[in-house]
Amino acid sequence: RAAHGARTSVGATATTLALSLAIGVGLGLLAGFRGGLADGIVMRVADVALSVPTLVVAIVVAALFGPALLTVVVVATAFNWANYARVTRAIVRQVRHEPFVDAARAIGATPWRIATRAVLPHVWGPVTAMATIDVGALLMTISGLSDRKSTRLNSSHSQQSRMPSSA
Repeated sequence: RAAHGARTSVGATATTLALSLAIGVGLGLLAGFRGGLADGIVMRVADVALSVPTLVVAIVVAALFGPALLTVVVVATAFNWANYARVTRAIVRQVRHEPFVDAARAIGATPWRIATRAVLPHVWGPVTAMATIDVGALLMTISGLSDRKSTRLNSSHSQQSRMPSSA
């Protein structure tokens, strides 16, 4: 029963983590590789997302719009991506001046190819470690804020299983 009940929360956690990783790593790669205005905008938005207490905002949003699982996933993703963006940006800014990146530029590789083939593999180790640590916190946040009806077994099924058999 516990495994059956946990599948909704675990699925929502995996979805939130995947979306946060995609958004955070993508924007961090853009900010770190391009620099300039793109870097400034992405990092200021990330600063705002990191400065807001996520749990408080999630509670307010759940109170306003209802504790639907989709609402909780969207709010958790909206504030969780910023950590991945900051770490990705820092690694990209460090790696983009390495000799192998200069060599890729020298042979005429496009910026997209350099970013995805030469720079991005250096990001996955630290980002994977962060994601592993975030799983527990996300699971607790999503489980605590989502609608209990969506994570409970069918009530008629639960009632039938508790009734003693007459045979």
